[in-house]
Amino acid sequence: MKKVNKVKFSAILASAGVAVLAVPVVIGVAMAGAENIPFSVNVDTDSQSVSVSAATISLTMDPASAALKTGSVNVTVGSGNETGYRLQVSANGTDLTMQGADAGDSVIPTLPTQAGGYAADAFPANHWGYRVGDTGNYFAFPETTGTGNAPLEIASKQEKVNADTTSFTFAAKADYLTAPGTYGLSLNFQVTPYVTKTYMQDMDLSMCPEGGPLTVYDSRDEQEYTVQKLDDGKCWMTSNLNLAGGTKLDSEGSNVPAGYTQANPYYTLPASETISSGTSLNNRTDETKPFSSDTVDYVFNSSNNTTDCTSSKPCNSYYSWLAATAGGKDASGSAVTSNGYNTAYSICPKGWRLPTSTTSNGNATASNRWKTGDWYALATAYGADLSSQYSQNAATFYNNAGPGTTPNFLLAGYYYSGAFYNGGSYGFYWSAASNSSTHGYDLYFSSGYVDSANFNTRRGGFSVRCVLAEQ
Repeated sequence: MKKVNKVKFSAILASAGVAVLAVPVVIGVAMAGAENIPFSVNVDTDSQSVSVSAATISLTMDPASAALKTGSVNVTVGSGNETGYRLQVSANGTDLTMQGADAGDSVIPTLPTQAGGYAADAFPANHWGYRVGDTGNYFAFPETTGTGNAPLEIASKQEKVNADTTSFTFAAKADYLTAPGTYGLSLNFQVTPYVTKTYMQDMDLSMCPEGGPLTVYDSRDEQEYTVQKLDDGKCWMTSNLNLAGGTKLDSEGSNVPAGYTQANPYYTLPASETISSGTSLNNRTDETKPFSSDTVDYVFNSSNNTTDCTSSKPCNSYYSWLAATAGGKDASGSAVTSNGYNTAYSICPKGWRLPTSTTSNGNATASNRWKTGDWYALATAYGADLSSQYSQNAATFYNNAGPGTTPNFLLAGYYYSGAFYNGGSYGFYWSAASNSSTHGYDLYFSSGYVDSANFNTRRGGFSVRCVLAEQ
């Protein structure tokens, strides 16, 4: 939990008239109310508080000489949390905007944040910036809101503190070119518990808990998932992968060959398809509809990133087989098309992989070959009887491993040729195994059926769960 204090940062610029005169410019950081305004945040049985000093900071500048002026607020944090705290600041924008400007004006004057890090003697005119503490360069205030952005962390400590003070210094420089007026931006200071993140890319089996889920993060996009050692003895994701279309897969964060970088990725997911209406994807001809070709990779990222899958509501993300397998290739770079052969790579995080329906390099539905796959081992561990068949007409897997259980396999439905089907009724999860040049193996289940070696056309938009590779 957290609470936010808002600080108004404003600049008042006076007109210099026709002559270049020493006209004072006042830049204020104002906090309404008392000088020290504390607030507290409950974190379990511990508490955290923060106070911001001084009601106003005045920076008097001479536009003719364009001198740099600075002022600071001291932010004091107390944290009873055993793991410490993070102090962050955010704002709805990065530039100071002229207050009271006519919304109909084509151009509203701003005092932009400066770009890059500058020493005091190199600070650019008609800009503002910040630094933490009393020494060092001044920096541009970053974009802290919107997709992919995070608040600016200005202090942290991984222990209890009674009163930890951080100085946050503002700097600004104006000259006669700056339009006169009052400019403002609200800064929001917030304190949160310090939590050390566990990244999936850093995990091994010893880190995977048995008695309950572990919250982990994917370093590629900071998305949060849960993992747990399941009844088959392997560490699995217990939530569906939600990697966005357009993501570049390199060897630092993804299950792809070594040596690939963001600048030279092994594979780039295609851009995510978007919904035009209802549960149908973009209205195109049959030949170009998403998920309408076995030889083209597709991604659909749902905005409903929950466990609530219904006939009209997809949940999390859906990938064609080629997308899920990062192009469907073996370690030599050749396309995998033979029945029962597995691809070498996938869109899973580094150290994780797609599950298998067989590892026997042959038809998974014959000669008990399905018994070599991850999906067989998992389904069997949760009560399915697949001893003589790779499928079972029973509710066992659904009851023991379906929605609401610890494995929490969702009835997420699927996409096919531009439309969404069977949400809330069926679950389809890709494996790394190829069935042919047009089909791939998958786990398929419903409330009364499970198939560990089902196979479908590669164009199907199915869900993805990853399993830890080394175990």
